[in-house]
Amino acid sequence: MSLINKDPLSGIKIKYKLPLSFVAISLLAFVVGGFIIVSTVRTNLLDQIKMRLKSETGTYATIFDQHLLMLGRRSQDFASDGFIRRQTYFLQQNDLSNAPNHQNIHQDLIRHLKNNKLPIVDEFTNLYIYSIEDSLLATVKNSPSRSNDNLTIGLDSDTLWYSPLFHDEDNNDNPIFYISTPLISIDNNSVIGHLVATIDFSKVIVNVSGKYNNAFSYSDIEKYLTFIDQSGTKLDIPWWVLNSPENLSVLDVDLQHLNTNKPNDQVNHEGIHECRSGLEMFGYRFPLKFTGWDIIVELSTANAMTAITNLENKLLYTGAIVGLLILLTMYFPVQFLIRPLGELREMATTIKDGDLSTRIQNESSDEIGDLAQTFNQMAAALEERTKSLKKTSLQLSEREREALIQRDRLKSVVKSMTDGLILLNSNGEIVLSNSGGAPLIQHLKINQDKIGKLDCSRINDDSPTKCLHCLMDLASSRSCTLKMNNRYYEVVTTSLPSMSKEKGKILVSRDITERIQFHEKENRQDRLSVLGNMAAVVAHEMNSPLAAISMYNQMMADDQIVPDEFHEHIEVIQRNTNACQDIINNLLDYARTPTLKSEKFDIHNLIRECISMLKPAYNNSQINIQFDEKTDNEIIIADEGQIKQIIINIILNAIQAVDSFKGKVIISTNFDKMKNQIIISIQDNGPGIGNDISVKIFDPFFTTRGPDKGTGLGLSTARRITEAHGGILDLVNWDPGNTIFTITLPINREINTKPMA
Repeated sequence: MSLINKDPLSGIKIKYKLPLSFVAISLLAFVVGGFIIVSTVRTNLLDQIKMRLKSETGTYATIFDQHLLMLGRRSQDFASDGFIRRQTYFLQQNDLSNAPNHQNIHQDLIRHLKNNKLPIVDEFTNLYIYSIEDSLLATVKNSPSRSNDNLTIGLDSDTLWYSPLFHDEDNNDNPIFYISTPLISIDNNSVIGHLVATIDFSKVIVNVSGKYNNAFSYSDIEKYLTFIDQSGTKLDIPWWVLNSPENLSVLDVDLQHLNTNKPNDQVNHEGIHECRSGLEMFGYRFPLKFTGWDIIVELSTANAMTAITNLENKLLYTGAIVGLLILLTMYFPVQFLIRPLGELREMATTIKDGDLSTRIQNESSDEIGDLAQTFNQMAAALEERTKSLKKTSLQLSEREREALIQRDRLKSVVKSMTDGLILLNSNGEIVLSNSGGAPLIQHLKINQDKIGKLDCSRINDDSPTKCLHCLMDLASSRSCTLKMNNRYYEVVTTSLPSMSKEKGKILVSRDITERIQFHEKENRQDRLSVLGNMAAVVAHEMNSPLAAISMYNQMMADDQIVPDEFHEHIEVIQRNTNACQDIINNLLDYARTPTLKSEKFDIHNLIRECISMLKPAYNNSQINIQFDEKTDNEIIIADEGQIKQIIINIILNAIQAVDSFKGKVIISTNFDKMKNQIIISIQDNGPGIGNDISVKIFDPFFTTRGPDKGTGLGLSTARRITEAHGGILDLVNWDPGNTIFTITLPINREINTKPMA
């Protein structure tokens, strides 16, 4: 499998792509090779520089170590002078009361140091004699200096001691250091003082570089010799000073203390590091074992790597020249390979545009010539077949026109049908439908998980539930009634073999809602008529006995001779008698045929009045009743008292259904301009109504409450009053948490003021 499925340079023409690819490949090989060469040379050069730097640093460390050791030995020679030791001893033992004698000893010691000792060593600038108590006994100076008249460092050492580097404040701030040597008594038993010599480090540099001039070879690379004493003070000496010591009498350099906050390689100046104001340097450090100092040799990385830089530049120039030569050599492939391919491409474009008469002229006998000849043959074959296809196309166009006429005729028939029509293929997919079939299609999508779950060949029941399972079964034909979007549809299915011998199916749905509603209304009117007659007879037959029972019971309650223990029984008889009378009154109210009034009133004010009247029913609970007005047309014509009875009945049912602690009832109104109707919606978040109960809630005497909490006539009466006004009372949703009743009333309709049937 190819890792690259698409040419990344597909947007570039081949006459540019091929030369650039050759140039890129060549330059890539050149760059990779050059990089390897430069890296190898750089690595080897770095190793050589480090080895050379290590060798040079060791050589310079040995030279300076020996010279500083020689200065220390000179200081020890001075300290071993018997005259100096004797005079030092006398100066500490002589009685100070004999001042002239003390003065003579002091003068002799100074004269001896100045004439016989100090001139011997050129680097020595001053000599100091300190007592065993660190007090200054004698001083000899070649240069004026006050910086170290009270020197006390190193006076506690019993051996030769080298001090750190200091500035000579009175001598151009030249770097100096001290060598302290203990003075031993004549009998070699004890230390009687110290001889301290001040050394001008500038003269040390001049003398060493002059003496070992061959060791400090000339270098045009920026290079430094650095001394770091035991306190961390460093002294940088440019290389030109070491190459020309005869022109330097004073070393004009600064002493600096190392910044210990920097990384170790920068503090120690070892390896490749940055210093000299960001300049990258090589460095190698070597200790001076006699003084406790370190010596470092540094040189500029840029100067040291000049050869590598020149090599890189040469490789760049060479690469540019190679690229130019490759472009020149690509002339022949472009002329004799790419150009013919371009002509073939132009010919293919012309053929694509419909000109099949074009031909390409190429007399070459190579692969390009064979390809051109093949293109010519292909164009000739296409031209011949195109003529044949045009003839066939005319025939197909005529047949297609006839098929389109038949199809349009079929579509017109299907679209003009008021019944829904759905055509399924062998896979159960819808291939044809009309607008009347939209409710059935939507119903099938909603209940998709219920389809095809049963063996339809064994089901003879045409109930809606079983029918829904088998609607899409191509092998079964059945009819059934389904309720979809609160409307009833009669669905008839027929198996249909197609021309390709694959089974299909036709589903025809017819809206029979009005037919069912008409039959239901007739049945309901019949039941209500029978119920009304029965209620009148029952009320007439029951009122007389109940009146007698109530009268005699009242007489017993008023009779003084009745024992007290029977009064409780009398109250029970009266309470149940009253309950029976209430039931009979309800039956009479249901059986009466009151006359509707035609009144104009504000429906919103009526709803607010109903909510206010029901306030005692929910005032002691946390039930929230909201009224959402969504219409500006508030005035309707209806019987205000009867409409109030409907709204109170449904709101009271909602209050009784919801939780008394977190119940919510929402009442809203909406105006349908197309039908000139107002729709009152009453929604609650109660437990909902079961599917088996939802179809019975409007039946007379049907109730889910106990026998002592309702008669089951409320919703039946409310629907009867609504229909008498030409409206509709319906349960549109009965899901848990979202039960919705709607009351649809005409706004300006003249109602029938005759008694209700």
